[in-house]
Amino acid sequence: RSGTTASVVIHSHWDETLYIGHVGDSRCVLARSLPKKRWETVDLTMDHKPNDPMEQQRIEENGGAVVFDGSCNYRVYAKGKKYPGLNLSR
Repeated sequence: RSGTTASVVIHSHWDETLYIGHVGDSRCVLARSLPKKRWETVDLTMDHKPNDPMEQQRIEENGGAVVFDGSCNYRVYAKGKKYPGLNLSR
């Protein structure tokens, strides 16, 4: 297996802003504390998956193809080619 993902969050104390970036099929999640020692999670980003309807549309509009691999993943290919076969969309 191979692959790399990254999620980065920078909190600017000057303007109280969170800057979030991510690549691959990773997701940024914020955990915040609630009363009575409970926690709440909030998704800050969406996964970059090729079978997501918006991602698939973006890929196909830019000359790519999304194909189910027959097992459990959708993969991104150059249209009409057998490469690169990525199971993430960015």
